[in-house]
Amino acid sequence: MNSNQTQEKPIHHKGTRSPLQCAHCLLMWYGTFSRDDWLGNVTLCTACHNAAYNYVFYHQNLQLRQDTLPLIHQALQTWIADANQKPFPRPPEQRFHRSVPAWMRNAIRISKVTPNDERWYLVESLGDTVTSVQTFEHPPTVHR
Repeated sequence: MNSNQTQEKPIHHKGTRSPLQCAHCLLMWYGTFSRDDWLGNVTLCTACHNAAYNYVFYHQNLQLRQDTLPLIHQALQTWIADANQKPFPRPPEQRFHRSVPAWMRNAIRISKVTPNDERWYLVESLGDTVTSVQTFEHPPTVHR
């Protein structure tokens, strides 16, 4: 290699969890989401959470009670599966929020990272291209 060429060094990103992914519109983001009883184990972005809430409790006229939870979960699954409900499912090129870095987007696209995963990921990249991914059950300790 001559002096005009530079070799890119691998970047060892700090351990992180995968981003969240909305079950309806497929948006992926880092941040928070609601864990309401009526949602069960479903992850929804804020816009879909609000739309699903209106659908379940106003359009379906359901009341939040222990005995109606199965009906609520069924109505929620129906709403999630209906691609005609707003917000509409996003095309692949619009699924990532700006909070998800390019290297994580690449790791998801090549199926090395799974959204909504409870595991921790240690990702190495050259630029935005992922070169290796390790998974851990607990936050990894990295010694540099």
